Amino acid sequence: MGKINFYGIVIAAGYSSRFKSIKALAEWEKSNFIKTIIKKLNSICSSTVVITGFEANLISENIKNISNTKTIFNKNYPAGMITSIVKGFEYYSNIKENDYIVFQPVDIPGININTYENMKDIALKQKSYIIKPSYNMKCGHPVFFQKKVIDQILKLHYSNNDMSLKSLIDKFQDYITYFNCNDENILKNYNYSDGLNL
Repeated sequence: MGKINFYGIVIAAGYSSRFKSIKALAEWEKSNFIKTIIKKLNSICSSTVVITGFEANLISENIKNISNTKTIFNKNYPAGMITSIVKGFEYYSNIKENDYIVFQPVDIPGININTYENMKDIALKQKSYIIKPSYNMKCGHPVFFQKKVIDQILKLHYSNNDMSLKSLIDKFQDYITYFNCNDENILKNYNYSDGLNL
């Protein structure tokens, strides 16, 4: 089977309409959202791709010097997040069927690095198709997808492109492994800038 590789996808294409600024570039721990997330993903992944849309040039310029990271513009971003997710999945279409994609939106920067590492360990040991973290019985991010299930998710999307990612994943409930963790940050997505000292 060979070595299992991991690849990151960050969705940073939205309008940030409820935010006071571009969400990806909001300050976080002496850095910003997008750089913080990329640093964590790149600690477990061979590479990370950032899917951009609104204010793509500003985001791309901000991260252009980060190694093993590239941006891809999704011209269909106004149609919703699922179009950006599909763009990321399609970008990694040539990875091995046992490899994993690690997906998360740009508005969840506080996830503990140990959560990523523990989920990677589960992937390596259990070879689960989909791995989702859970805190107090609520699921959050990141989500790990094995390539073989991504191919099936894409087929469903192409046959019904009105389905959300959640609806697509719900079709594969029997393939999900839940990682019960004590990291409440997996649930903390920042849709508003309140409390971030912007």
